[in-house]
Amino acid sequence: MKKILFLIFAALMLCVAAGCDHLPASVPDNPPPSESDDVPPAEPDGEQAEPPTPADPAVYIFVEGAFVGSWQDGAFKSLNHAGGVFGDEYISAFMLQEILTPGMYYAYDETGLIFTTDKIGLYVSDGVGSFAGPEIRAALMNEGQANYDVGSAGTNRVLQLPHTLGDTAKNAIIPGYSFFINFTGWEQGVEPPQLAVSRPLDLSARRLDHEVVPDPEDYDEIRKIFAMYEVKEEPYFWTCVDGDFDGDGEIERLLVAGNPDQPYIHNDPADQTGSFYSIALLRESDGNYVNLFKYLTRDKNDVTDWNHLQFCGAYDINGNGKYELLFSLRAWESGFNFVLSFIDDGEWATVLRCNWGM
Repeated sequence: MKKILFLIFAALMLCVAAGCDHLPASVPDNPPPSESDDVPPAEPDGEQAEPPTPADPAVYIFVEGAFVGSWQDGAFKSLNHAGGVFGDEYISAFMLQEILTPGMYYAYDETGLIFTTDKIGLYVSDGVGSFAGPEIRAALMNEGQANYDVGSAGTNRVLQLPHTLGDTAKNAIIPGYSFFINFTGWEQGVEPPQLAVSRPLDLSARRLDHEVVPDPEDYDEIRKIFAMYEVKEEPYFWTCVDGDFDGDGEIERLLVAGNPDQPYIHNDPADQTGSFYSIALLRESDGNYVNLFKYLTRDKNDVTDWNHLQFCGAYDINGNGKYELLFSLRAWESGFNFVLSFIDDGEWATVLRCNWGM
């Protein structure tokens, strides 16, 4: 027995001397697979790349029934040049099919959501605000249902949304001037909503006070502008609204001033010193005034200088907690609708615009 134990001990000493220091204490129940086994590759170290997030659908935007552009992928896209530069090269190309793809539009005014609709009225005939090319117009006349109201000569179409245009009509590009949609195309004489969009808005946090009246300081600020431009008028305010327009938690005041007798055409030679004016200001919480818009003329006798600025509401269109401010400037036989957005550091900029008129 002692001899057997001695032999075992000697064998162990030889293994240690030869470097056999990794002998397992026991054989595992499931031995590791050989290279020939079908084994999935090991996952690489570190975080795995997330699959790409699909882009949100575009939000199509109409102010007072006129198409102004869209919001998509974190940016506004304006139909016309936001800065007011004219020319075909400054018109963004929108396909008609784009605005017909959503299944619903949501219409708002200062009270909130006023209606939803899955139908729109489309003007097709040749003329201002219609589509380029007789083939496109002829093809569009075969889309949807005709609206044969008096005066339309059957050139309005009512389209059920979503609507897929035919092979020729699908090439229709939205006109770059005076393009209006009637969101109640089967009802005539209905005023267009302040705002219509292809996605519902969350207005739960909107708090606007339309009952406030301008302070003496507000009148004085308008008088300062009049003095700079030699305008001999007394300020008159069409709009005075308090709200947190820029999302900073403080209350600002939106002011829109214009001639008290708008809409107005004057030809009295005795009024040579009179002026047309349209001014929009934002009074910040610290009392400073930010100029949003001004249009001033010196002679009421030139009817082509007539102008009137209408405030069309404040809405958070892009969902960033700040209001977009909607306006319509109505001038002699023309005008434009536009949207201002808060950029940063007290700066407001026009981000959407459409031109219209004769």
